[in-house]
Order: sequence, then structure tokens, then C-alpha cells
Amino acid sequence: MSKWCCYLKWTFMTHLFKYVQIRFSTTSNGLFIFICLCSLILIGDTGQPRQLRVLSTDKDLIKIGWEKPDKIENENIYGYLIKYRPVNIKYRNQTYAVVKTSKFKDSGEFILQQLRPFTKYEILVQACLNESCTSSAGPYAKIEATTDETGMR
Repeated sequence: MSKWCCYLKWTFMTHLFKYVQIRFSTTSNGLFIFICLCSLILIGDTGQPRQLRVLSTDKDLIKIGWEKPDKIENENIYGYLIKYRPVNIKYRNQTYAVVKTSKFKDSGEFILQQLRPFTKYEILVQACLNESCTSSAGPYAKIEATTDETGMR
């Protein structure tokens, strides 16, 4: 395996571990060995945001709230990734709209706006455990909510 290949594997793996120790050595016949020792669990095993709930709805918005995952320290959360899409038959192949928020560390609220009236949405919330907030940052919490048919009376 080339050094470039090792570098690529290392680059894509680093966001998965909280503590990583690297050791390099060579064998008696000069082969390069790359050893990665992980001294803690995978970050993917940290749990999803807790108590994801719908706080309110209107004809074109859904307000959601959540609490931080149990197993993550606040300083390890860079924000939250929120994905949503309609789940009605008419829109079933639509991709997720993605929103990143860096405002909340402990718990949060967010308003999804410019939604379609009387439409069911699938909403995913995931803690960002790295600055780039990639979708592989950790497990997500999922909820479904429907916008109102008409505005508030």
C-alpha cells in the first residue's frame, strides 16, 4: 500500500474517532507499517439528539426542538445538521433539504420555513462532531410532522 493510500485512509477516518494514537514502524525486510490505535469508542456510537419534538406548525413552517445526545460533551458539538423533505406520495423521490446550524451546543430549536401547506415532512437532526459537519458525523433522530392546511386563525 502506498503512502498516499495510507494518507487518504487516515484523512477519511480521523473524524470517526475521539482519541487516536498513530504508530509507524518498519518490518525486518523494510516494509512500512501504519498502525492506528483507537483509545476510545467510535464517535458514531455517541447517540442521537434526544427528545426531538414538534413545537408548533403553521401552513408554511414547522418549529422543532431537541436536547443534545447523552454521550457527547458540549465542547465536542459544533452545531447540528438538519435534513428535511416531504414524504407524501407526490414528492417521494425528492432529496433532503439540508440546514447546518452552529448556534446550539446543548439543546436547540429551529424553524423550517417556506414549506408547502398540508404536507407531511420527514425531519432528521444530527449532531455535528466536526467543523465540516459531514453527514457521517453521527446518528440522527427522526420525526415526521405535517404543516397546517391554512394559516393560524
